[in-house]
Parts: sequence; C-alpha cells; structure tokens
Amino acid sequence: MTAPGDIQPRLFSRDGVTYRISLPSWGQWLTILDRSARSTGSTDQADVGQLLRLWVAGSVQKELDGKAAPLGPIDTLPADLADDLVAEGSKALADLSTRLDIQQTDHAATGGVTITTTVGAYDLRPLSFGERNACLSRHIGLAHGQPEIDASAYEVALVATSLSGDQRPSHADLMALPLPLGETLVNAARQLSDTAPAAEIAAFAQAGQSHPDLELASLCLRFGLTPAEALALPANTARRLNVAAGLLQATQATLPAPAQPVDDDRTTRIVVHDD
Repeated sequence: MTAPGDIQPRLFSRDGVTYRISLPSWGQWLTILDRSARSTGSTDQADVGQLLRLWVAGSVQKELDGKAAPLGPIDTLPADLADDLVAEGSKALADLSTRLDIQQTDHAATGGVTITTTVGAYDLRPLSFGERNACLSRHIGLAHGQPEIDASAYEVALVATSLSGDQRPSHADLMALPLPLGETLVNAARQLSDTAPAAEIAAFAQAGQSHPDLELASLCLRFGLTPAEALALPANTARRLNVAAGLLQATQATLPAPAQPVDDDRTTRIVVHDD
C-alpha cells in the first residue's frame, strides 16, 4: 500500500488576485464536519453555512510572489467570490477523484470488497456483529443525559477494523488519505457492516410490498427461527408461512371479542344438598 503523495493546490485568479486552493485530507474533512455538526447541536447533521465557511477558511490562501499568504477574514469576503472559491474547490475535488481512478471490486465468495486506486489497493472485509459493536462502543457516550456518538471517530474505527491485509495503515495514515478515497472507504465499510436501511425498509412496508429483511424478521419472530434457519427454508415454504401468519393475524383482529360472563344480582342460585 503506497502513500497518496502530495496533492498540488489549484490556482484561481480573479480581479488581479490569485488564490491557492488546497483540498483537505480525509482527516481534515472529518474535523470540518464535526465542527459544523457541533454548531447545530447534532452529531450527524452539519450546518451547511458553517461547513462552507470552514472549508474556505481551511482550504484557501492568497498567492503572493509564489508563496501562500493568509486569505483574511472569511466573513468580509464578497458573497460571489466565496461562491467562486467553493466552486473551484468542487472542481479540484472532481479532478482529484479522476486522478485517483477509484474502482470497487466485490468478492462474492468472501463478501468483501477491494478498492483500487492509482495510489494502491485496499481490501475490506465484513465485520462480525461483535467487531462492529466494539467500534461503536468506543465512541458512544452521554452528553447532557442524551446518547451521543462521535460519528467521525466511529467511521475511522470502522474503516481501520474492516481493512485487511499485511500492511494495515496507521491512524495517521488514514487521516492523511485523500478526501475522495477516505469517503469511498468509509462508504464501503458501512455497506459491508453498518448499512442504514431504515428509510428503505419503511418505504417498502408503507407501500405494502415485501422486503427480504422484513420477511426474514417476520419468520424469526413468528416461528422462533434463527436467521440461519429461516434463510435455509425453501423459498416457497418461507413465503407461504409468512402469508399464512399474516392472514391469521388479520383474521383474529377482525373477530369479535368473546363474551365475558356477567354476574346478575337478580339471578337466584338454588343449591340442593343431598343428605
């Protein structure tokens, strides 16, 4: 696994001034995301305005006599100039992605993937439930009585644990990765071991359509099967069981409740004792 190497800054000129735009590393980008999220009081939702401000502040300098000089106060930049600088940063990011030539190869036999780039190859494997939880537990806590996840630190741990091979990168190496490569690796690691299927499954359920995960959960909950046992069932058997269980549940919901015995004080009970 080779080092990514230096990324040359992009130069942009306007009104006689040349600006030097340097892309943040993946680690620097995660810091920008964290600071933007903290301004919203959320761990997973960034303040877009703050994010762009931090991007410009950390990525743009003036070019004077071939050397970098401070950009100056961000809040005093003309809005259209700030927009141009952000646009140039987006172009630089697209150019870097093209240069890296990031490709993904899925391995059906192992369930893992290989991410290949012009700077090296990265093999990722799916984690066990325990491994995934170990990554999460190190970066979860309470803030003001509310559960809080250090999302960036968790993602770094997830990538580090998912990477396999003889030369696993250090934490510093991961932080120094080019931004597009770091984001590709974390997306692949999440897809392998920590997807976010809630919206997808909810959409299927609301549309009244079957979803593999819903059917699997239904079989396990209704019939006491383990996931492995449910997956081993013949497809027709699994489908018929789920349909039949659903119909039974619907039928029971529409049946009138059984009448409850009611004691009537006007009823006289006569008890005869045989002597």
